[in-house]
Amino acid sequence: MKKFHRILSAVTAMTLAFTMPAGAVSRNAALDKSETDPGISAFAANPPTIPVWNHDIYVEGNPADCLNASGQPLYPLNYNGSIYVPLLTAAQWMGKNVAQSTDGKTFSLSGSKNPVYQETVPTGEESPGAAAITVLSGAQLRLDGSTIDLTSATGNNADIIVCGGEPYLPIRSVANVLGMGLTYNKEAIYMRTPLTDEQLNACKAYADALSGPSEQFVELFGYEQIYTKNLSQLSTAMKTIEASRSYAQTIRNETRPDCKLLSAYYADLDYFANQVLEGCDVAEQLIRENAPFEQIRYVMLFQNDTGAISADTSRSVMTGCARMILISRKIHHVVYET
Repeated sequence: MKKFHRILSAVTAMTLAFTMPAGAVSRNAALDKSETDPGISAFAANPPTIPVWNHDIYVEGNPADCLNASGQPLYPLNYNGSIYVPLLTAAQWMGKNVAQSTDGKTFSLSGSKNPVYQETVPTGEESPGAAAITVLSGAQLRLDGSTIDLTSATGNNADIIVCGGEPYLPIRSVANVLGMGLTYNKEAIYMRTPLTDEQLNACKAYADALSGPSEQFVELFGYEQIYTKNLSQLSTAMKTIEASRSYAQTIRNETRPDCKLLSAYYADLDYFANQVLEGCDVAEQLIRENAPFEQIRYVMLFQNDTGAISADTSRSVMTGCARMILISRKIHHVVYET
C-alpha cells in the first residue's frame, strides 16, 4: 500500500482547507493528439499481467505522482524487475510535450517548459495490485529528434509498454535522460541531480538552520495546538504575535543554497512567511485601535484571503506557522534521507 505519511500532504488532513500559493505548479502536460493515434492494440498478443509498484517517487525532492491527462491517478509498474512510469509523467518531469507517430511506433518528446511534479492528496483508497500490459516491441522513443536507447534497471535493453492506453517507460531511462541519480529502497524511489560535497553540506546547513527555530516554535505551542490555540487574553495574543513574527522572519531571512533539490520549496516558505507577517501586522493594528479581542483572535486563527473574518483557517497566522514547520521538516527529510 502506498504510504500516507508524506509531510506536505498531511497538512490537508489536519486543516480545514489549503489554498496553494500563486505560482503553484499546474497540471498542463497532456499527450499531443494532433497526430493520429492508430491504437496500440496492433502490438498486442496475450497481454501479460504485472505487479503495480505502489510506493512513492521523489524527483528533485518533490513528491511526484503519476496522473493521466484528465488528472486521474496512474501507477508505476514493475516489469521484469524494472520500475516503469507513464510517458506523460516522464514528459512532465522533463518539461516536454508528447506526440505519437501515425504508425503508432514512435513516441516523441520535444519543446521546453518548466518541469511539473504532480502531488495528490492520499484518499485511503486501495490501488490495484496488478495490471495488464502490452509490450511494444520495436517501438521507439525520440527526444528532440534523437532516438533514446531504453535500458532496464540491470542495464539491458528495454521496451516501451502500455497499460490502460498509457505508454510507459523504464524510470532508469528517464533518470538517464535527465542526468539524475536514481536510488531505491523498499518504500520509495529517489531521483535527483547529483550534488557536490559543497552543495550537500550547504543543503544540510540550511535544513539544520530551519529545524532549530521550527522545533522551538513547536515546543512553545505544541504542534496540535497551533491550529486551535486558546487565545483568550490580550497578553497571550501579544506573545503569540511576537513569537510568530520572529519565527517567520527567521525562516524568510535564512541564507538559501542555490540547489535544485530545495529550490521548489523556497516560494512556499516565502508565501507562508509573508502570510504570517501580514497577519501579525493586522493583529497589532487592531490592538492599537482597541478593537474587540474577538477580532484579534480571529486574525490569528481564522483570517481568510480577503482579510475578512470567517471560519476559514487557511490564511491565519498560526496556520502559516504550521505550514512553515511542515515544509522545514520536509526539507530536512529530503536532504538527509533521499
